[in-house]
Amino acid sequence: MTTQRNFEYQPVTCIYRDKKNELNIIANCKRNQPNLYQLEDLVQAGELQYINQTLDDITKNLIGRLEYNNYSFPKFIQDCLTPIMYLLKRQQNLDDFFTSLTFKYQGMNQSRGYQLQEQANLSLRMLLHVLFMNSDIFLRRIIMSLLSKRNPVPFISSTIQVGNQNEQYQFIPAILHVWNYTRPTILSFGIGACQGKSTLLNQLFQSTFEQTVDSIYFQQTIDIDFGYSFNPERTLNIADTHGTIDKELLHKIQPLFDGFLIQIDKTYLDSQPQILIEYLNILPVNKFQMIIIRDTLNNSLQECSSAIQNLLKRFRANFSQKLHVYPLVNISNTNDRIVIFAIKAMREELLTKIKFEVQKTNNKYEILSNLQNLMPTDYVEYLTRLNCIIQPLKELLLQKNNLQSDGNIPLYLKFQELSKLRQKLKKIDFYGSESENMFEIYDKLNKLENELDPNTKTCSPITGGQIFDFFIEILKSDNMLMSLDLLSTELKHELLTLGSDKIAGDLTVENAFLSLEVLWRNAIVCYTHTTNDRKDLIERSYYNFITAGFPFEIIDGDNLHFQHQFLTKILSQFVSKRILVISIIGPQNSGKSTLLNYMFGTLFDVREGRCTRGIYGSLVKLIKSNQNSANTSGRTLSADIPDIDYIMLIDTEGLLSIEKSDNEYDRRLVLFCLAVSHLVIVNMMGDVNETLKDMLTLCADSLKQIGVNKVNQPIVHFVLNQKADPNLKNHTEAIDKIIRDFKEKELAEVIDISSKTFHTLPSAFKKERVSNDAQSPCFIRTEPDFIQRTQQLCEKIIESAKSSYGRSGQTISDPPQWLRTAVTIFDTLQKFPDLTYFKDINERRQDDRIRQHIGELISKTLPADYRKKTIADLCELTENEIRKQLQAKFDVHQNDLDNDLKIIFKATSASERIRDRCRQFLRRQVTEISNAWCTAALQAHDQKQMEVLVRDGSDDLRKLIDDLIKSGQTMTKDKATEEFDTMWRRKLESIHRSFEPQERLKQAVKFVYGNYNIFEKQCLPSYEHILHHLPFISQLSVKSDMKLMIGPIQSHFAQSASGQQHGALENRWTSSSTNITYTLTTIDNFSHLNKQILQDHHAASTLHHGIYSMQAMYQYEQNRRSYKRQNSMYQGEQNIKSNERQKSRLPKLYLLKEGFNAVSRACGLGQLTTTSTEQTATVINVEPLKYDYIHHVNLTIYNEMEQSPNAKSNILCLPILFNKILKETIAIVEGNGTIRRPIEVDLTQKIVGLINTIMNEINLELLVFKLSLSKQTKSYIHTFIIILLTMFYYDEQKHHFNQQILTLNKEKPSLLTYFISMVVPDAQCDNEGAEIFANRVKNAVQSSLVRDAQIIITRIIETQQHLNRKQIQIICDG
Repeated sequence: MTTQRNFEYQPVTCIYRDKKNELNIIANCKRNQPNLYQLEDLVQAGELQYINQTLDDITKNLIGRLEYNNYSFPKFIQDCLTPIMYLLKRQQNLDDFFTSLTFKYQGMNQSRGYQLQEQANLSLRMLLHVLFMNSDIFLRRIIMSLLSKRNPVPFISSTIQVGNQNEQYQFIPAILHVWNYTRPTILSFGIGACQGKSTLLNQLFQSTFEQTVDSIYFQQTIDIDFGYSFNPERTLNIADTHGTIDKELLHKIQPLFDGFLIQIDKTYLDSQPQILIEYLNILPVNKFQMIIIRDTLNNSLQECSSAIQNLLKRFRANFSQKLHVYPLVNISNTNDRIVIFAIKAMREELLTKIKFEVQKTNNKYEILSNLQNLMPTDYVEYLTRLNCIIQPLKELLLQKNNLQSDGNIPLYLKFQELSKLRQKLKKIDFYGSESENMFEIYDKLNKLENELDPNTKTCSPITGGQIFDFFIEILKSDNMLMSLDLLSTELKHELLTLGSDKIAGDLTVENAFLSLEVLWRNAIVCYTHTTNDRKDLIERSYYNFITAGFPFEIIDGDNLHFQHQFLTKILSQFVSKRILVISIIGPQNSGKSTLLNYMFGTLFDVREGRCTRGIYGSLVKLIKSNQNSANTSGRTLSADIPDIDYIMLIDTEGLLSIEKSDNEYDRRLVLFCLAVSHLVIVNMMGDVNETLKDMLTLCADSLKQIGVNKVNQPIVHFVLNQKADPNLKNHTEAIDKIIRDFKEKELAEVIDISSKTFHTLPSAFKKERVSNDAQSPCFIRTEPDFIQRTQQLCEKIIESAKSSYGRSGQTISDPPQWLRTAVTIFDTLQKFPDLTYFKDINERRQDDRIRQHIGELISKTLPADYRKKTIADLCELTENEIRKQLQAKFDVHQNDLDNDLKIIFKATSASERIRDRCRQFLRRQVTEISNAWCTAALQAHDQKQMEVLVRDGSDDLRKLIDDLIKSGQTMTKDKATEEFDTMWRRKLESIHRSFEPQERLKQAVKFVYGNYNIFEKQCLPSYEHILHHLPFISQLSVKSDMKLMIGPIQSHFAQSASGQQHGALENRWTSSSTNITYTLTTIDNFSHLNKQILQDHHAASTLHHGIYSMQAMYQYEQNRRSYKRQNSMYQGEQNIKSNERQKSRLPKLYLLKEGFNAVSRACGLGQLTTTSTEQTATVINVEPLKYDYIHHVNLTIYNEMEQSPNAKSNILCLPILFNKILKETIAIVEGNGTIRRPIEVDLTQKIVGLINTIMNEINLELLVFKLSLSKQTKSYIHTFIIILLTMFYYDEQKHHFNQQILTLNKEKPSLLTYFISMVVPDAQCDNEGAEIFANRVKNAVQSSLVRDAQIIITRIIETQQHLNRKQIQIICDG
């Protein structure tokens, strides 16, 4: 951080001779300029240091070191600053801490019988002054802000340095940043010796002003309580003067205040009444004033009041018309009922008069100007420079009506539009009524993505806009963090004026930009579109912002967007830092951010309503044990985590919010946190929320099915917050039920939950009402017990998270690796919405069972032979008749299937949501199949029509010929040719209209995806993710032959798979209760992994002491080279027929399948059945594979995926595996080289079964090395097979279209000749026509004979298929 000048403490003053010792002590407390506290010191102060310590324990340790460790008093003062910063971060009132400290301090002095040589009276003002004095200019502002939340803040303080003899006080400049300009401020001061002024204010207004001690900090000093600790906030600010304020100072500051309380002792007033008059003459005549006559006898109150009124009249001064006199009895005995009643009566009268006589609104800029006139000139100039930097941006943001105009935020508006389209596309159900709009939305989305892609050359570049430019200027400033914080405070104040209801809802763009988070978001959006210099500046600034302790956005809750590419650049700077990840989830307003702030001292935003949108992170740096300073007291937790550098805390948006009302979004947040955290805190206000429990149960089940690398068995802690009864024993029944439910649903191995992970906490605050008025403000008093309990909880949480850290491996070992995992999880949640769609596990299991039944029903009702017969029956009809009859047939089928589905619903007790979903699914499947059959029938119809056209010139030609013959007209050859060309052109146009390539392509994608989804649900991505491949599919569609499409599909798969790197595989280091032994024979039986390389690794690893010999390494390299040379041969061996392939696998896969079935329950994979052939296979018992070897291969495969994922010499080469699947799929479609089969339900079912079988076989082999294909990899395989089948389906239609055109073009000359011969009276034409006619007759007869012969042969074979050899011989012999 940039070093700042120490502006605030440059004013100097004279030495009070009787306070010289105190001045020397304070002077010795001052740090050198380079060593001033910075924000990072505040963030780290006390964290994990006060585990299991109460405030009494902390103060006892402080006093103990002073008493027994020969500490100097300045050193003691410095030590006290750590707990003060620790408490301020938690927005605590410091009274409880300071009361405990002074009590022990006085006890120490009494027990010792003497005082230290350097010693002074303790005061909170002294400690705060030393803290301000030793902090840099930015930290002073932060401390002042934190202090004002629950405590009075210093406005005027004594100057302690030797120098200027004229000034005995100094103004605290940081108060400029916390002054509340929205309500009046009342100044209380005393005249003469008047005891108990602060006590009276505390009783009247429930403020917490410090009582006077013998110290320079209570000589003509002023504190102000801005009432931020009241809810609703108090209607006025109270300023308290310590000691006697001189008239010159009062004259200086009186313009700042809207009213005055003048306290004067009755005895002093009687002796020196003119002093009161002198002070009154200083005060403005138009402002409220009340003279409080202290210690007036109870029986002379009226007399005293009259005497004062007479006194004022006698002087006849120009006093305020709002001047009041209030005699008050002695209030020292606060238990006396008379005193209690007197205080109550005075409070009511005072508040009533203030309500009617004090101006409610103030001129902010006038007060600010007056304040600045009092402050040091250089500090004001410094603030002016900062304001000049932030003012342009602030003014532009406050001009809300113009924010969306051109030039302000053009990129952000495009980004927001893009995000809305993405969300709209995601929310459309493929089987719902709005699915027809998906292509239109995708087209808009694709166009916007191209516009926002800085690498797109076709679009003109979009600038970041003025908001971005102004923000960049702030980032360039010398004290960037100070400037940002100033801007953030002012914008937040403006935002809060909207009211909590509006803030909790969806904010408009104008209101959203009233936050620093959105300004950063805008800068990140503009990042890729700006210059390299600005990119470097944004990166550097955001890194400093994060390391200073500020939270950073992980997932944008407004747009559901993950700016992972930018975060990758930032978090890469933490590449060697080990992290412990702790997340918190819970309902809105349950106090999640507050709990994290209390436990770890973070700076998460806290307010009523929806304060966190999306997901935010914060890095808490841990001080190593060898770095702990000497002032560390008690047992610290930092030293117990030697391998951890940071704790990453993840704060989430409140669940179950009324404003958002999106349970699926809530479930995504929960599942995301479970997958990327060592530990998740479930924070609940009061008792366990049943809805939240169901949500957590479902997400735990989804975690089991997520299929990508994640944290293994995250630990879940439940915190029952704000409990009136925090005794955990009284909640055991509810806790036991939750644990029991998780075990019954077989989720205990997915997340770690036990009775030890349940905790209770009392409320962090206690409300105290000033008066009996229910509408009056409540004082929010902080509870010290809550801090102690949260620190005990913090210890348990961290100790628990450490156990999860040990079993999570490298998944989230450091911030960059965590980010990679988080991106994979986020992408998986986007691709597979079913992970978070269902309300609970029962719904998910109902949906799975019903989907399976639907697949069986469709296969049974609409088989391939029925399709073939239907199309054959319909193709002779007209187009309209085909559509009409097919619609009638499918209406009947739909009705029958609906009735079958009702029976299934009843049997499964399906919920209404699942019923609606399954009805939509079934209807869409039937509709798409109906459309496909209709298309096929129309193609068959077209083919028939084409045959007629070729045979006899079609209806168009016949009609034209008949009309000409009937009319007796004849044509010339030229005229006939012209008429024919016109007819021909119309025919071609008609054919072209019936085949619109892009529409047919979209229909093909819909049909294939719908069919595929009947049989594959777990690893098939949502339809919108298939749409992302539309440009690639369009490129394939223009190729002339299916063979030309295979290469690009292979290349695109390889590119997609390689982009995953570690995400291509899932670690399976799951403990199993079964004893499975893998041996070298297991590897010998592999058919997918490169077993030669695995064998070489095994040979090398078994050498003495595990050292690889030169021979083994040489053999290993030779085998790799051999594998590269022979790869094509290896590929060829995989193309044998399916039945031979299966036979060859049976004896080899016995051990693998046994291992797979044993591990499958823990891994979430389906079991493979064992055939009789496998059961008879001989198993050779050899030495089991060593753990070191398995672990080594595991790491080797991961490294290959990282460095060269597509290398053919890898142990696992995904492109080779995909090519196997691709070739076998093609073989099925092509009918093993006989005739291409149409892409229908039966065929799709067979292909899906084949793919899943092969992937399970691959997983069998990978499981030996504790790996499996990730869900993402499986989804890529399914996606590109869908693309292949789409192209087959489209190619069938395209081939039909091309065949019609080709046939027409081929037959055009003969048809033209035939036409001319019929309408042109010419002998030569007649001869040509006759020849054509004869050839057609011959062809027709030949075709008929061939067809009839085939029918006869087939009939004979059917009747004689049971003949034996002898009977056949007799027939042949005649």
